[in-house]
Amino acid sequence: MFITNLMDLDIQPIAGTDLWKLQTEVTYYSELLNRIMTVPAGYITDLASIPKIAHSFMNPSSHEIRVAAILHDYIYEKLVFMFTKREADLILREAMGVVTNPAPLWKIYIVYLAVRIGGKGNW
Repeated sequence: MFITNLMDLDIQPIAGTDLWKLQTEVTYYSELLNRIMTVPAGYITDLASIPKIAHSFMNPSSHEIRVAAILHDYIYEKLVFMFTKREADLILREAMGVVTNPAPLWKIYIVYLAVRIGGKGNW
C-alpha cells in the first residue's frame, strides 16, 4: 500500500538521458513483508530497464509500472542490506498491483519474471 498519495507524485525526466529524478518522497508499506520503505526526493532512476523493443506494450514510464520500478531500483541500489533480491522483486510485483490504476496480472508477472531472471542488484 502506498502511504504517499500517488496523485502528488512528481518525477521528471533528465534531459538528454534515459534517467528520471524523483521530486517527491515515496513511502510504501509492503503487506507481504510487513515493512515500510521510503525513497527520498532527489533519487535518480532509469525506472525500469525494459528493452526498447518492448516499450510499445510495457512502457517503463507508464503509471502502472513507474512507481513500483522506483521502489525496486532503490532497493537494488541502496537497501541491499535490508532486503534480499527475492524480497525486492516481490515488492515490485506487489506494488504494481496496488497503484491507482493497477497493471493487468499478465504484465505484473512478465515484469516479475524478468527481474527474477535478469535483475542485477548489489548482492
